[in-house]
Amino acid sequence: MKVAERSRVNLSKSKFVAGVQCLKRLYLQVHAPELAGEPDEATLAVMDQGQEVGLLAGEMFPGG
Repeated sequence: MKVAERSRVNLSKSKFVAGVQCLKRLYLQVHAPELAGEPDEATLAVMDQGQEVGLLAGEMFPGG
């Protein structure tokens, strides 16, 4: 009997933090993302800042 293969999930920093905060949040984020509401302006601003920091970090530490 063959063991069923599980689908692979890429573990990002945001998914890791979601799992540390709440395992159910991580589960829903991975398996039912359509249940999440639209982000508000404050959340979008934080996400933009995170993207900017990531780009700067990539410039400062290439390949890191």
